[in-house]
Amino acid sequence: MQGATNKPAVVREFGEIGKYRIRLIEDGGKMILDIREYVKGMNYEGFTRRGVRFAVDQVKSLRQTLDAVIFAVGDGDLKRILKETP
Repeated sequence: MQGATNKPAVVREFGEIGKYRIRLIEDGGKMILDIREYVKGMNYEGFTRRGVRFAVDQVKSLRQTLDAVIFAVGDGDLKRILKETP
C-alpha cells in the first residue's frame, strides 16, 4: 500500500514512573528508548504525544547525566550543578 507507514514495534516495556511509561521500541530499523505519557480517561486510553525519545546510542550519555543529577540530589547540591550547566 503506497503511503502507509509501519508502526513502531515494542521490544520491551520497563515500567512506569508516575504517568509515564518507559519502553524500548524499534522504529524503521532503529532501536529507541521511548518515555511517554500514558492516560486512561473516559474517552481515550493510550499514549499521548507528550514524551521524549532517545536513540539507543544516546542512552549512555543520558545515563551519565542522570548519574550526575542523582549524585547532586544526594549531596543536596542540585542548585549549584544547575547554575553551572550552560
